[in-house]
Amino acid sequence: MGKNRVIWLLAAATGQMAMALGAGLADPGRGPLTPEMVVNMRTVGRVALSPDGKVVLFTVSVARSDEEEPGRRHEEIWMVAVDGGQPRALTHAPGRATLPEISPDGKQVAFLARRGEDEHTQIYLLPLAGGEARRLTDAPTAVHSLRWSPSGGSVAYLSKDALPEAKKMARDSGQDWTVAGADETPRRLWVVEVKSGDSRAIGSDSISVWDFDWF
Repeated sequence: MGKNRVIWLLAAATGQMAMALGAGLADPGRGPLTPEMVVNMRTVGRVALSPDGKVVLFTVSVARSDEEEPGRRHEEIWMVAVDGGQPRALTHAPGRATLPEISPDGKQVAFLARRGEDEHTQIYLLPLAGGEARRLTDAPTAVHSLRWSPSGGSVAYLSKDALPEAKKMARDSGQDWTVAGADETPRRLWVVEVKSGDSRAIGSDSISVWDFDWF
């Protein structure tokens, strides 16, 4: 698929999302725009195009309800067909589901979330045809990014090593200061196998990895 074709598809799909999610916001019958309306607006974030160019996934930022404790906005993952149709939610608030990436075969989406008893953000897999999401990783610290391998058999991601027990005990006791360049735990590159869930670190544990890609 050519680059211009991909850009056109994303632009068209994003326009459909904005119209569907923002329908009624500009309705003159609702009166002037208020601070409450602005806070409660749903905004489109990250966009991911399926390998065949027929489906677009996108994240939607959702305001917390009045009954909830203050905190970050929720984030849902939605799906829409490029050639039209009604967008539908794949995940639902409360909670944050971020960085959706469609598998090379177009059958499932990997995303980041912290659910249930999760202590840290992990990678989850969800079939696009329907079903429950399953946790793929069991990282000792939060996962920050992810990318499918070209074969779809594994997923690469970034995550820091767990703190050494001595440092963890020191922080728990209130010694939570850090010395720049000395106390930082490296952010490492990992690869997890989709079938087994086994993860392995790639490269040295003495340097931090900030970005990566498959070749």
